[in-house]
Amino acid sequence: MGRRIIRVRKATVSAKPDWVVISVELGSRHRDFGRCTGELARLTETLRRDMESVGVKRDQLKTGQLSVSTAFDYQDRKSVFIGYEPRNDLTLEFSLQTESLNRILKMLGQTDMQLLRGIVFGANKQTPRR
Repeated sequence: MGRRIIRVRKATVSAKPDWVVISVELGSRHRDFGRCTGELARLTETLRRDMESVGVKRDQLKTGQLSVSTAFDYQDRKSVFIGYEPRNDLTLEFSLQTESLNRILKMLGQTDMQLLRGIVFGANKQTPRR
């Protein structure tokens, strides 16, 4: 087997962010499947309306993953069914404008739902290749 030489270099790259992705998660739990998914649909619609109130278009808020799992608890060494847990992971991606970001984060902070999962900032994701 031949020998390999690996060359390592350090570099520092900096760029001003010009886009942002906000991730939110909605969920509910209920013993009745129809009720829990209905509640999740209601929460999603409420979030969409709240986002529209701060200038976000409906189609900008996208579902990344929609899932339903079962929840169990253990009592007296037995598994006991608690209910269904649907989850809707949504993302909002937009060009970074401080005023828009402030309005969205303020709205998310004022809601009763604990939604925010993360914020990612990026620099020109459409960089041309050389």
